[in-house]
Amino acid sequence: MAFGMAYGWPLLKCTGCVSRQVTATTRRPPAHCLRDSYSSHKRLSCRHGESELTSTAPLGQDELTDRTVKNTRPAFLPPEAVAAVQDKQALQMLQRIQRLDDDETICFYTGDPANIGDASRPALVLVHGFDSSSLEFRYLIPALEKLLPPHLRLFAVDVLGWGFGARPAGADYGPNGKRAHLQRFLRRVVDGESATRAPVFMAGASLGGAVVADYFLRTPPTEQARIQSVIFIDAQLFVDGKAFRWLVTPLDYLGLAILRSKALRRWANRLAFYRPELLATEDAMLIGRLHCLTSGWMEASRSFLRANGYTLSADLPKLAQLRLPVLAIWGAQDRIVPVDTLERLRSLYCEQGCESLLHVVLIPECGHLPHLERPEAVAVAIDGYLRRSLDML
Repeated sequence: MAFGMAYGWPLLKCTGCVSRQVTATTRRPPAHCLRDSYSSHKRLSCRHGESELTSTAPLGQDELTDRTVKNTRPAFLPPEAVAAVQDKQALQMLQRIQRLDDDETICFYTGDPANIGDASRPALVLVHGFDSSSLEFRYLIPALEKLLPPHLRLFAVDVLGWGFGARPAGADYGPNGKRAHLQRFLRRVVDGESATRAPVFMAGASLGGAVVADYFLRTPPTEQARIQSVIFIDAQLFVDGKAFRWLVTPLDYLGLAILRSKALRRWANRLAFYRPELLATEDAMLIGRLHCLTSGWMEASRSFLRANGYTLSADLPKLAQLRLPVLAIWGAQDRIVPVDTLERLRSLYCEQGCESLLHVVLIPECGHLPHLERPEAVAVAIDGYLRRSLDML
């Protein structure tokens, strides 16, 4: 709150968060993005796991026992690791995570099978952070499913090389590979391979913000045109991955072994939360490293390091130059990506004379992961922003 006041931003109280009220100018998609293609989209074949998925209730609203959920886990997950998880929302989400049968690198969550390939409706796509999975949205998704307008589809996608998608040997798991993979997800799952490109809102948490920014900045203009706005949640944007170059073999293997260790995951959880005594639990640690136990994680992670990660700082001014509307949601007590990052982002838009395109929400008493720590406040902020944006389509 103090940060917002320092810049003279008009502030509104918003269910536990503080927001800057602006009239965001959302870019209108080309006409071909809006025509109805429901009757022509192709239904994709997806793999849910060991048993057929029949429930379509929103996440968190099923009346499922722990045993039922664990018995219907996806077959591509390690059974012993899943059996140790206690969080019911994580288990319910695991039940619905799915891969495409003919491209198992594409792994995602959506609450309603009818969302897949219906390019006549806009979509919100959630993108998780570094070496994580879509499970980090396990609390945000049910909150969003209660609030979002019914015609807006909701997806959470696993970034290539992280999450629970397949990791074929020799693939490119650096930024170029991740960008191409995200484009395949949008074309195959969100659009259903129809001629229509559905209007998309993309939300990236932590390094997922860099994934989203990289996609917008370095994707073809036809893909840029479909992205109506982006949502950054404590995003790592001003990044330069050249520091990874010193991680030569065997230091890369050693570093990744430490990254996968329970000890480091516990330490990272304590650093990430404002109230670690409540949220940095053993169960949260187990959920956060679950994807590390699936096949190919080590080599995919080495591929990302060899590609030097994301380098975005020099290109970020183009977000404002291209008039991309942004909602930036930040935990006021973030110790990993502090709130002064917002000042740098704001200056980019001020320099281009389009400050009104940047909407900022500060969430008090919250650390680096507001979608885990304050999911209801994040959902309220996203819902309000998207409803205003959708009115302009």
